[in-house]
Amino acid sequence: MANRNKKKGTRAETSVVKFLESYGFKARRKTLKGNKDEGDIELFDAPGLCSPITIEVKAGKQTANPNRAQLEEWLRQARVEGENSGQRCVLCVVRYRRKLKDADVYLQYETDRSVVRKHMYLDEFCETYM
Repeated sequence: MANRNKKKGTRAETSVVKFLESYGFKARRKTLKGNKDEGDIELFDAPGLCSPITIEVKAGKQTANPNRAQLEEWLRQARVEGENSGQRCVLCVVRYRRKLKDADVYLQYETDRSVVRKHMYLDEFCETYM
């Protein structure tokens, strides 16, 4: 793995999977398949949410102080990846130089009547949906 950013992303994704598993979730890193990205992580069995869930992880300097447009782009990217993998529920995890439990989580899913968007921290997500 020669690419420095790829190593950073893999490390961040692996740490998110381990964190989720520490709360009892079943999660796995996804491998890139063809030209249609299906997200970074797949989360199974989250009570109260459609399952499985596609997770997009963002880490590094780009997450230090993202503006609204950047957050919207990351959520759009997660939605596309969710559609590519056939999943309606998407989660974007953003962290920069903070403890993983304090990573920002942007959750988006559809109900029969609307699109629900929530912001919380990763430990709150785990406590709420496990």
